[in-house]
Amino acid sequence: MITAEEFLKNYVQKSTPYLESFLKERMREATKVSPVASRMVKIFRDFMGGKNLRGALTYGSYLMFGGKNEEGVLKASNIVNITHAFLLVHDDVMDEDDLRRGRPTVHKQYEKIFKEKYPENACAEHFGLSMAINVGDLGSYFGNLILAETDFDLGIKIKFLKTLSETIITTAYGQALDLTFEKDQKLTFAKVLKVHHYKSALYTVNGPLKYGAILAGIDKNTRQFSALDGYGTPVGIAFQLRDDELGMFSNRKELGKPVDSDLKEGKLTYLFLRAFERGTKEQVEFLKYAHGNRNITTKDTEKVRKIIVETGSLFSSQKFSRKLVNKGKMHIEKITRDKHYQKLLAVAADYMIERNN
Repeated sequence: MITAEEFLKNYVQKSTPYLESFLKERMREATKVSPVASRMVKIFRDFMGGKNLRGALTYGSYLMFGGKNEEGVLKASNIVNITHAFLLVHDDVMDEDDLRRGRPTVHKQYEKIFKEKYPENACAEHFGLSMAINVGDLGSYFGNLILAETDFDLGIKIKFLKTLSETIITTAYGQALDLTFEKDQKLTFAKVLKVHHYKSALYTVNGPLKYGAILAGIDKNTRQFSALDGYGTPVGIAFQLRDDELGMFSNRKELGKPVDSDLKEGKLTYLFLRAFERGTKEQVEFLKYAHGNRNITTKDTEKVRKIIVETGSLFSSQKFSRKLVNKGKMHIEKITRDKHYQKLLAVAADYMIERNN
């Protein structure tokens, strides 16, 4: 049986040539406008990358539901990858992150460009943020051009675009909740799950699986299509829980950014919820000091990690994640009778909580 890593690698090898060709064409068009425009496309192209998990789920779902137009779905799945990239560009602005996958974030790249060109001007930070928003906006419409280039029936394209749009709208609401709850001192389990549901689960798992099903011609009213929510929601929440674990216990090389970034931003996570609930008075006081504090030291971060482990919060998160994955797996037989794809869905679910980056 193929591993999740192998499936992702095979997908990237198949989908990348079209994406590169598409972006090269955008680069040629932008060059006619201005070097400023061509640099925008180049920076966006170089920003693309990562696991391409969501595009791979779209591709796999399409094949699982009997789709035969592999060239078409490889193009369409890149819409999902590009959408993910432009959202990350904006996400880095909101989180004030300096690094993404070990490289400067888009707003930091533009901040550097401005400083080099106008060393006497003090507006570099604002320029960087403005251009990052602009680059993200550019990427958001690249997906529409790709959809126009596919040869799926018009009705299927409209259904795909509608479902994608609904998913991103929901994700924006989830992101807004996340940003708002970061300032809320009353951390609750319900709030954590609500953010993970709307910001991550629908966007990371439910949406991509549904995109593939729609492209394959599956009707939304079928039992199969409905079962995607039963699988995708708990598995998607588990994915985010693992993300939060990695955000505290991974390393800079694997994570591609400082491991204390979530802590400094005051991210609303299950780990901190449980640590606040179970910690001693002294531990809770230290967590209150460290959570959301952008001036904490490496030593402070290590102490937070120790508290999360000592209070059983990490173990609790891992246990809850496994429970969610098992809950999602119960719906696999409702989605497909094909043993090969049943195993693939099970492998994908396990990967969400076993991955190291």
